[in-house]
Amino acid sequence: MITASYDPRADVLYVVSGVNAQPGETTEQQDGLLFRYSKASRKPCGVTVMGFSAVWRRRLRDLSMQIADFLETATAEVFARIEAVSVTETDFEDPDFL
Repeated sequence: MITASYDPRADVLYVVSGVNAQPGETTEQQDGLLFRYSKASRKPCGVTVMGFSAVWRRRLRDLSMQIADFLETATAEVFARIEAVSVTETDFEDPDFL
């Protein structure tokens, strides 16, 4: 199960695998991605996306693929969760969106 939430004030997207966020360790990737591993199992458990609107909003498919690969889940599920919490009506007016 994948869940996502977006904080527009901080421009941060959170994607979590499982029911709840777990205590973990984080490794920083390129483009503001923070990959989170469970302390207990050492398995991937979440991704924090810093600067979501500035860097990723126009690249949702690419972002979804990277997160899905890390969390070992379906890209379509990740894409749907991100889209549900982050897409605004004005995005659809932009011909380069998605």
